[in-house]
Amino acid sequence: MAAGCCIVASATAPVQEVLEHGRSALLVDFFDPEAQAQAMAGLLADPGQRRQLAREAQRGAAAYSDQCGLEAWLALVEQGLCVDADQSAPALGAGTGNQV
Repeated sequence: MAAGCCIVASATAPVQEVLEHGRSALLVDFFDPEAQAQAMAGLLADPGQRRQLAREAQRGAAAYSDQCGLEAWLALVEQGLCVDADQSAPALGAGTGNQV
């Protein structure tokens, strides 16, 4: 979204919370490769629509930020959903044979 590219995405509930069909993206059925191909072919043939979708997606990206993602992740950690509060998190690469 922030890169300023037009988007063809699956019309799933999480995607529809962020993207609006025909405004910021073309949303198609995940299980319909023909619809996916038609959406992409349509965008290749219509530079105006590509620009409009890319512009609106980029505007929508401004509503999201790394800070929002970090705050959500920290809230999960504080609730103990990501890391057991009684144990420390394992070091990167621990148990994998990889040294970090």
